This record gives sequence, C-alpha cells and structure tokens, in this order.
Amino acid sequence: MDTSSKFRDFLKFLSSVKGDLANITSPPLFLAPQSVTEIASCWTERPSIFVALTAEPDPQKRALLIVKWILISLKQQYHMGGDNIAGLKNLLNAFLGERFIGKWTDEKATSRVVTEQMR
Repeated sequence: MDTSSKFRDFLKFLSSVKGDLANITSPPLFLAPQSVTEIASCWTERPSIFVALTAEPDPQKRALLIVKWILISLKQQYHMGGDNIAGLKNLLNAFLGERFIGKWTDEKATSRVVTEQMR
C-alpha cells in the first residue's frame, strides 16, 4: 500500500468522525518511532563538542563553540522525526513519567542525559 492510498484512507476516516477531533490520535503512518523525551539526545550525542563549551576560558572562542554545537545538533534535531526519504513525522507524545536515559562516549569525553515527562 503506497503512502497516497494510506493518506486517502486517513482522510476518509477523518470525514467519518463525529465530535471533537482533538481526541483522535494520529495513525502510526504519521508518527516517528521516537518519543519527544529523546529530543535532548541530539544536543549531547557528540560529547567532545558538548564538553568543549565548558573548558574554553576565552568568551569569544566559547561563543563560537556554542554556535558550532548548535549547528551540529540542528540537523539531528530536525530529522529526529524521520529521514530525508520518508519525510518528517510527528514524534510520539510522551506519557507521564516516561524517561529517556542516554550515554555517549567518544575519545575525549562522556556525556549523559536523563529526561522525564512531567505534568
């Protein structure tokens, strides 16, 4: 089944719904396999770049390192919901208390991140 026929089926489903559309969840075809709690991974998955921000004493060089870190993490953050071929998808909504625990190690440093869905 191709994507266009899946999308047509979804539109038919939406047209048959009576009541509030806010209570309907997206079908799996529109959802990425990751949860929103995993977004922080794109900021820490390159430990040596992440740690270099705190080690630089010169404010101007530190500012440039921050820009480098942001630019490197942007692509991963943008494509977290899918790859270039499949297109972007919505991340799964986290459930209350859901945790994401990550650890990345390279030749210079180790970074860890813990995120939890609250409220």
